[in-house]
Amino acid sequence: MLEDVFLTYGNHSLKEDPERLLKMFDEFENVTGFMGECPGNFIYEILSNVITLIKCDSLEIAKERRKKQEFNDREAFETAFEAVYGYRDGYCQKECYTHKTYLTEGNIIANEKFSGPARLKCYECKQFLFASILADIVEGKEFSEIGGLFFLLFRAYQALAKTIEIIPLSGGLPFKEAFAERRYFDMGTFGSVRFNPKEAFNRFLIEPVVGYSLGEFLLHDDRRRLKRCDECEEFYISKTIRQSRFCSDKCRLTWHNRKRIESGQHKQYKRRRKEEGKATPSYW
Repeated sequence: MLEDVFLTYGNHSLKEDPERLLKMFDEFENVTGFMGECPGNFIYEILSNVITLIKCDSLEIAKERRKKQEFNDREAFETAFEAVYGYRDGYCQKECYTHKTYLTEGNIIANEKFSGPARLKCYECKQFLFASILADIVEGKEFSEIGGLFFLLFRAYQALAKTIEIIPLSGGLPFKEAFAERRYFDMGTFGSVRFNPKEAFNRFLIEPVVGYSLGEFLLHDDRRRLKRCDECEEFYISKTIRQSRFCSDKCRLTWHNRKRIESGQHKQYKRRRKEEGKATPSYW
């Protein structure tokens, strides 16, 4: 399902499992016919390089591989390289709009996360921002007050559309009414990914796929069905808009069992069972 794309991106760290990138794009293609008019081989070449660079997790090794790239796959590797290590030479703090506008000023990520060998990579920052957008939706914030949402949807539908007028900047129209009449799906402009390696991976690959997935959910469904599990803290789509705290029975039981242990209720229950002679030796 299309919503599985944005849920995967919002819930699972690409650093821990970069192969999920391919799963996201495969799911998107299966639902939308993603590769109909865009350079599919080039896209998957970029994804493959991003996965390789995330796994190696070394700027020095990445630089060595960068030197060895043949001309015919230089564009794909450069796009992937910037997706992971685009923060070099102060770009992160000086020029990155996402970093300056949403992540540090909005206190989503502390400044100390952007220095040292364990600093966050560019693709990680984008995931942090997207997770914060989902959290704000779950909390019920007005769409206009959710930092980064407008530009995510605008860029997504711009990259996938024949028109760039997706959501009017003024006019006071409700979200769905303003959104519905301005959406088209055409991959004809996707080839522009080749011309801006610094932002290409996020702006022309991640944002169109993840943004369109989220946008279609917000447009055609009820935002109140998007929830966050109290136990595993993953986002999920509930069957109804009624209150729901857990994504599965497993999380519900785990949460309640832990609370009973922490409150002492479980200990009291075991003592009572022993006093009543109903507890077997293995119970203890």
